[in-house]
Amino acid sequence: MNKRRWIAFSIFFGTLIAAIIYWTLFYPPRSPGQVSYNMSGQTNPGTPMLDRSSLVYDTSIEIRPGETKTFYATLQTRKDGPGDFSANVIGTDNLYSENTVSVPAGLAISVAPSQFKADHNNTYRFAITIMTTPSLAKGEYWLRLEGTFANVFQHKGWIIVKVV
Repeated sequence: MNKRRWIAFSIFFGTLIAAIIYWTLFYPPRSPGQVSYNMSGQTNPGTPMLDRSSLVYDTSIEIRPGETKTFYATLQTRKDGPGDFSANVIGTDNLYSENTVSVPAGLAISVAPSQFKADHNNTYRFAITIMTTPSLAKGEYWLRLEGTFANVFQHKGWIIVKVV
């Protein structure tokens, strides 16, 4: 291999390695069906989140009538905090809708803990439990997770509950 080809190959390979390292550091992997929100509360698929607070949770849950399922949301405070965090789940009339409705009879949602103090550079998990009665009709129900972290962000994100 002549000298020019060797230099070109070295530059290409070095750039490729640098890009892989950058991608792994600044674009953390997410599980399918999860979404991450930055401190402004806007969805950010592919935005570097190294110093920003984020909220990560499942956006779709499948459940049978008469079942109870619990999944977890994760608040990563990073440089933000300390401050109070609160979360609440409410019913909506459609996906991405701002219109709130009562959760149908036979469907109950709880968040625990729904309020806590969060310090900077920490990770906190809270449980979201969905309970259904055997008489709940099959179909899709839409919920909105609202979270507030001190003066850092106010979050609104939607969760699809598929009753099968």
